Amino acid sequence: MKYCKCKITGKKIPIILSYGDMPIANDFSKTINKKNNYKMQIAFNDQDGILQLVSAPKPKKLFNKNYAFLSSTSKNMQNHFGNVAEMIKKKFTKDKFKIMEIGCNDGIFLQNFKKFNHLGVEPSKNVCQISKSKKLNVVNSFFDKKLIDKKKLKNNFDVIFAANVICHIPDIITLFKNIELSLKDNGVFIFEEPYLGDVIEKTSYDQIYDEHFYLFSVNAISSIIKNLNLEVFNAERIPTHGGSVRYYIQKKGVRKKTKKLIEILDYENKIKLTNINTIKNFAKKCILSKKKILQTIKKLNHKKIKVYGYGATSKSTTIINFCNLKSNFIEGIFDTSPTKIGGYAPGTSIPIIDYKEFDNIKPKYCILFAWNHYLEIFKKEKNKNIIWLTHIDKKFFNKNSRKSIIAPSL
Repeated sequence: MKYCKCKITGKKIPIILSYGDMPIANDFSKTINKKNNYKMQIAFNDQDGILQLVSAPKPKKLFNKNYAFLSSTSKNMQNHFGNVAEMIKKKFTKDKFKIMEIGCNDGIFLQNFKKFNHLGVEPSKNVCQISKSKKLNVVNSFFDKKLIDKKKLKNNFDVIFAANVICHIPDIITLFKNIELSLKDNGVFIFEEPYLGDVIEKTSYDQIYDEHFYLFSVNAISSIIKNLNLEVFNAERIPTHGGSVRYYIQKKGVRKKTKKLIEILDYENKIKLTNINTIKNFAKKCILSKKKILQTIKKLNHKKIKVYGYGATSKSTTIINFCNLKSNFIEGIFDTSPTKIGGYAPGTSIPIIDYKEFDNIKPKYCILFAWNHYLEIFKKEKNKNIIWLTHIDKKFFNKNSRKSIIAPSL
């Protein structure tokens, strides 16, 4: 077994699985680019319960003027962030309320706080401009000590929010130190991230890609911040991104820890989420899933049945490249995002097709890359007799949906 250093503790930890050479997951370039940027491997610190990439491209390569992901393209996510905003307003707003969002993307969440004193921080120039066009107060920057000093953000915010962002940041201890600096004494840091418990349960290995440097659990977050003046006081499991957790962090001792937090910690202990054997078993299932989905698509290809993809997600990059789904296996991937249409799936010559062509092409078999939005998708594509292919075990879809799904049994 090979080893590496834990990015947080510096301890020697085992490398559990290699997914092979990978391109940048969100690089839906308008020209064919089969260049691979790094070897994607996962390692696990079982003492602290931290799953992490061994290495990844530098943040400026990932988050720049050509960033392809726009949060607002999903109606479900629009509704989700609207509901989160209402919850925050109800529980945490007060006189002179101030809120900051780290990684605000196209303003999908922050637009709900236009009338409040707000700040958005977004390192990708193109999506930052979209936020600004909505008359939001947004800076094009990474969230760091330099920004805190420049904007005088110390002890400034009642709420700091982030969604699917914190796992992107390798130097996470420094991040939490900067959170601590920026929060008021009774302030709350609320963030949502894909949950390691769900990834293990569903074998959703597509949650692992360059932007997701870490996959968190409540135990892991508690361990990461244990030496700071911060603590988790609440946590909730939520369905976004195929299974996430919303964490609530405060300066130590401000509020009592909730029953929901204790329940999730009990669940993690029950399934042995911090046990290295649990992670090794997950790695075996990843390899089995890879073999099965490749076999299924090869059989269809041999019968000259055309297979398409649905949803040019970052996660699709992991599935396509790890499972060796080369260009001759997939005709194209349908998507609605203008930043991706006309481009190519990273590391391949698979074209991204405007979703407007979906009804003209009438695909019969589609790889459900956006499986975490399957309820929204199946409702939209009802009565089209599509057979959906996925790497996620069929049992995690509702009974009505299973009839039209081909999935590995793991």
